[in-house]
Amino acid sequence: MCRIVSNNKALKSTLDKIVSILLSNGAKLHPRMEIHEDGGELSVRLPGEITDQDILFDIPSHLFPSPYDYELALKNNKIEIRYKTAHVSEEQDALFSLMLEIYNQTDKIKHHRQNFFYQLYKQTPELVMFLRQARKDQIDKVAYDYLLENQDDAYLIHSFMKTRVLGLKSHADEPIRRVIMPLVDCLNHHNAGAVFRHDTDKAQNRLVILASRPLDGSDECFAFYGPNDSLDSFLAYNYVEKSSPFLRSVPLEIDLDPIGKLYINCFSGAPTHDSLPDSVRDLKFYIPNIKIREKDKAAVLSFILVPGEKAPRALRRTLRFIIELMHTDLPPAQMAKFIKICEDEILRANTAYYNALQAMLAQNKTQMPQHICTQLEEVVELQQGKLTTYRETVAQLS
Repeated sequence: MCRIVSNNKALKSTLDKIVSILLSNGAKLHPRMEIHEDGGELSVRLPGEITDQDILFDIPSHLFPSPYDYELALKNNKIEIRYKTAHVSEEQDALFSLMLEIYNQTDKIKHHRQNFFYQLYKQTPELVMFLRQARKDQIDKVAYDYLLENQDDAYLIHSFMKTRVLGLKSHADEPIRRVIMPLVDCLNHHNAGAVFRHDTDKAQNRLVILASRPLDGSDECFAFYGPNDSLDSFLAYNYVEKSSPFLRSVPLEIDLDPIGKLYINCFSGAPTHDSLPDSVRDLKFYIPNIKIREKDKAAVLSFILVPGEKAPRALRRTLRFIIELMHTDLPPAQMAKFIKICEDEILRANTAYYNALQAMLAQNKTQMPQHICTQLEEVVELQQGKLTTYRETVAQLS
């Protein structure tokens, strides 16, 4: 039975009710799992020895409720249900109501109101526009429109729920639903955390998460919520990711005359590769979705990652693979030239961006909340450090 560790009796009762509903409806939880609460922050622990096959959560996907099936409102920084906008099951409704209780009992909206960077739209709009240049897919237009229309409550609810949802299918032949994950929601992110596994049988899909404890000396379990670098996590989830071993490039175009152009986007979603050649299969994490447009000799990339020191050759090998798709049988000297052009331009563009962001933060420091400015300064420092480390590491390879 899942153990709840908290001095907050109301919160403990809410979590116990969620555990009971999940177990009564076919979910399986690791018998030694513990949910800990400390100062309103929740975490999942698993004391004792574990193996790489220990299942932490195994939950039927149809139990997960979607916040988009409800009309929600705020009252004194608490989320309330106005009414259901679609049919939901009794179990989904009960779980959603209990999850709102948890968010309210831990003051999540108050924290979100104070910390989410979107509030800068009204204070330093030029800074937000500059952030948009680096992560166009992370800037939520719906939230932006709410702010422009002074619908602050709608903005807070929408942007908060977006930080909690996951795309899931209840059955293989159904469309993806954006849902919140009772109890699973307590798992914090780590780049070495467990991935979300979707198991399908004849009756239903199930969300399965293995136990992963990447921190030495800690029994806390983590999940991998997506390939986020420091800027990604700040823009999407209100915190600065320090464990990320890569930097996602800002969007840019690179001219490789006469073979064509690279158009680098900055999408944060994981790539969807049906298959990769054996020579680059180990680069699955680094190779983006690639669209080759023969008509205008272009390669459109979903992202480019600058790797850390554990994978120093990943960027150059990724670039070689992309250039080979654009033009086969290039002479070795010309291939090396194009790889260097791409690498140099990626490093130049990202260095220029973070240097400019650093200067903009200094200029706007007195016009923005200190804690948000400090977070962004930390983002800049981490990203600049990754660029410096990459340069130093590949210099030793040359």
